[in-house]
Amino acid sequence: MNEIIKRALFFALAAAAGCASPASVQNNVAPTNPQAQEDPFLKDPAGPMNETYRILILGDSYTVRQIKGAEDLKRKEDPSGDAEQLDRFKELAARYDFKDWEFNGVLMVRLHPHRGEIEHIEFVPGQNPKTWQASKLFQEDLSRFAFTFPKGLVTLREFHVRYRWKIKRRAGLSDEEARTRAIEFLKAERQGQ
Repeated sequence: MNEIIKRALFFALAAAAGCASPASVQNNVAPTNPQAQEDPFLKDPAGPMNETYRILILGDSYTVRQIKGAEDLKRKEDPSGDAEQLDRFKELAARYDFKDWEFNGVLMVRLHPHRGEIEHIEFVPGQNPKTWQASKLFQEDLSRFAFTFPKGLVTLREFHVRYRWKIKRRAGLSDEEARTRAIEFLKAERQGQ
């Protein structure tokens, strides 16, 4: 009887710890954030590129969706890493929430043929975000990914990952405040080049 109570307590604490975070982090499942569920970015079928994953970052959610290639590879779940990355996106979004933004990018990933670790990451030509900050965050985020291989072999060595990051203008921000913050943003952009 004591063992049953211990297990029940363990699962209750684990469930409570999983629900403690206000941010929504999803991996390979339909997002629980209503905004993410409705976003066509996650619903659209894969395009002509070798797009295998889509990552949608909204104000309080980070969603990874596998579009195709599930028979060849799967992303290892990393809830703490996803939550940490979401915090980094939120930190930068707080600096640039003077207007509505949508940053998009497509990265090409090449895996090591034997170990299956990421060997190379680069933006597909013409598919990089508008800002160097978003480019850097997308690359850093993707570099932490690890994969498993259902067939036991690295059969899918190169694939694309599409990112979309949406930032909403902060409610109650006056036009004058937005203009001042826009100037700060442009200064930061020049420093990054």
